[in-house]
Amino acid sequence: ESICCIGLVGLIGLMTYKGAELIGLNKGTLSPGADADICILDPDETWVVNRDNLKGKSTNTPWWQTEVKGRARRTIVGGKLVFDDGFFV
Repeated sequence: ESICCIGLVGLIGLMTYKGAELIGLNKGTLSPGADADICILDPDETWVVNRDNLKGKSTNTPWWQTEVKGRARRTIVGGKLVFDDGFFV
């Protein structure tokens, strides 16, 4: 099955609980007892990728100056807010 045909729900599964299951981590779900790791997305926001708005440790990307749709708004790791609307907390 091609990855382009799995849809959003399938993609989210691959990027969350399926990967965690493969390596034996208690992550990727919102089940009782699981780590509280959550990323809240705005799927409709469009923005242009550049050095000023990338927040990761690496600025290596094939997407320079490309308009993309969807953006992380908040990230919670272990139940604690670590990223809030463009800023690390």
